[in-house]
Amino acid sequence: MFPGAFATPLDSVINPDPLQFSAIEEAQARAINECMAEKGFPAFRWEVDEPFVNEWYGVTDPEVAAVWGYRNSGAPESFEGLPDDGPQVMQPEPMTDELEALVGADEDLTAEVLNSEGIIVYRYAPDACMNIGMLSVRPNYFEGIELEEQLVSLAGEASRQAQDTEEFESAFTHWNDCVESKGGIRTNNYRELVGGREGFLMEGPPGAAEIAAATIDAECKRDTGLLRTWSQLRAEAEAGLLAQHPGLLTTYLEYMQPKVTKSG
Repeated sequence: MFPGAFATPLDSVINPDPLQFSAIEEAQARAINECMAEKGFPAFRWEVDEPFVNEWYGVTDPEVAAVWGYRNSGAPESFEGLPDDGPQVMQPEPMTDELEALVGADEDLTAEVLNSEGIIVYRYAPDACMNIGMLSVRPNYFEGIELEEQLVSLAGEASRQAQDTEEFESAFTHWNDCVESKGGIRTNNYRELVGGREGFLMEGPPGAAEIAAATIDAECKRDTGLLRTWSQLRAEAEAGLLAQHPGLLTTYLEYMQPKVTKSG
């Protein structure tokens, strides 16, 4: 997924396959829309989400950086005409019949999801169309989400362990040397590898200074082999943490597997 980086055990959690993600989203949307039509709302249409890429290593493609700077590559095609009305105060909307059919009212939250310790972690409305649609495609979706939170936490811990090694420190120094040699600025902040350099506003179009800095950062990630070292250290740390939780990842992947492919 990221050129120059090794795949890690938890990449399938952090960045699921985009084709399968889209197929699941479309199947869920069809089931939700059919349910809403049966409940008397034939004009309702559930919007399908686009696949999301978690930029775990920050900006890695110089060509993308040359256009978007440190912004996500899925940014809007044009920043022109974006409203700037200041902070928006969100007012709670009254529960309409359509919304109640979609998500259920408070008194409809009768289904419970328990964690491994028997603690209730979710309540949901089993007769709400959104849940009917999701569970028709992935019957163990809510159980999977509870496991996903644990796995994402492990991924974060693995990343911290990877960065706390001499190998990563050496690769980080080599990357900094490359950045400096290209006219960029050294940093001691690991977070700037992922979130971009401090000082650049992430509003409106990226300026020339941001584009130049982001392009240098991405080129040096590619040229110094930082991503190879970083991803390998992450993979090793993830494997060690998963060994302490046998079956967690395989159970999660089984829960999140769409029903349509289990028999196909």
